Amino acid sequence: PRACFYKNVGYGGGSFCLATGNSIGNLASAGWNDVISSVRLYGGASVQVCEHAGFGGACVTWNSNKSDLTATGWNDIISSVDVF
Repeated sequence: PRACFYKNVGYGGGSFCLATGNSIGNLASAGWNDVISSVRLYGGASVQVCEHAGFGGACVTWNSNKSDLTATGWNDIISSVDVF
């Protein structure tokens, strides 16, 4: 199980994936701060995303694919991710 994060809506552009049990507390360190526009989940994975580094600010958990984060209000504001 894993989650993949994409720079563009519709799972386009650059991407990276994390297996369950992995997290990134500060996406700026990976060059991915405030640029995620879609998320695809595989194998029953879930993901928690937060608007600030260190899992601060507003957070939300998703259990299904999100092809267009503009529809959720989360486009280009994610700063930390946890896959479980």
